[in-house]
Amino acid sequence: MASGIYNRFKANLMNKEVDLEADTINVALYDTNHSFTATDTDYTTTNELPTTGGYTLGGQALDTKAVTEAATTSPMLRQKSFVTSVSPNRGQENY
Repeated sequence: MASGIYNRFKANLMNKEVDLEADTINVALYDTNHSFTATDTDYTTTNELPTTGGYTLGGQALDTKAVTEAATTSPMLRQKSFVTSVSPNRGQENY
């Protein structure tokens, strides 16, 4: 499963415009026809997976978020529970 982080999201993090634990973070799942471009700034439904198996078209908000850092890794946002019954060929974080 491929994923990507948009440049705008990275800038928002660095400018402290996003709080990964307090803000609502939405994730959208896309099929293999989706072409990720880091410079995109708008959410799109083009090639997004349809509503099925617990996933809703339009994306889903992450819940029970926690920012952690291990001694040998970079900080990352962990999602404790998300759609487990959908197995897309390709997914992408969306902010």
